[in-house]
Amino acid sequence: MIYQEAVENYKMPEKAKEMLIQHKPMILCGVTAAGKDTIARYLMQSGDYAQIVSHTTRSPRSHSGGNEVNGVDYWFVDDEEAKAMVENDEFVEVKMNHGHTLYGTSIEAYLRVVDHEKIPLLEIDVKGVLELIDTLDDELKVVFLLPPDYQTWMERLGGRGLMSEDDRRIRFGSAVMELSTLLNDSRFIPVVNSEVVDTAVAIEDGSYLDVEHREHGKAVAQELLEKIRQEI
Repeated sequence: MIYQEAVENYKMPEKAKEMLIQHKPMILCGVTAAGKDTIARYLMQSGDYAQIVSHTTRSPRSHSGGNEVNGVDYWFVDDEEAKAMVENDEFVEVKMNHGHTLYGTSIEAYLRVVDHEKIPLLEIDVKGVLELIDTLDDELKVVFLLPPDYQTWMERLGGRGLMSEDDRRIRFGSAVMELSTLLNDSRFIPVVNSEVVDTAVAIEDGSYLDVEHREHGKAVAQELLEKIRQEI
């Protein structure tokens, strides 16, 4: 990737820091296929949240009976466009996911949500979350979504199409890093996504912060991590 080094060394610009301090987001992260998109859509139905449409260099996928829509699901850009945005400090955060696909939150997309007086809803990977936390403060709400168990996770991954052995290795490696971070960093709040409505309600009313919820989430995360390590 011609600009991978620039992405790896990207630092949040000062104007983005000031924006996030003034307008704190609700952040969703988690392992792939944990249901981040579904939960985000449900939360937005309340009218309090609006999702920040991320940029990505991947191609649109099949989605709800059709293909993902540019500007609605993601801003789909090619490598040259993404490279220019990185060089011009246009991102709040930007990362390479699974080693080859860019995902980023642009300052412009964030401001669109703020201007409509909604709570910004961010879906970003764990590395991006760590950068936000370290750059700003510990007051950010960070929800780490988990599938209810390993078998369900495998079924959800399978629903995205057959994985090559390389894809499987990359996704499992990412999951090990993400789950290990969750278990060792109390700033991430584990939320088990068994039923979409229950999960969304727990996030909206704040009950996901209860000790009982968090302990259950940690237990599920530990079990997932052990199963994945057995498969690697």
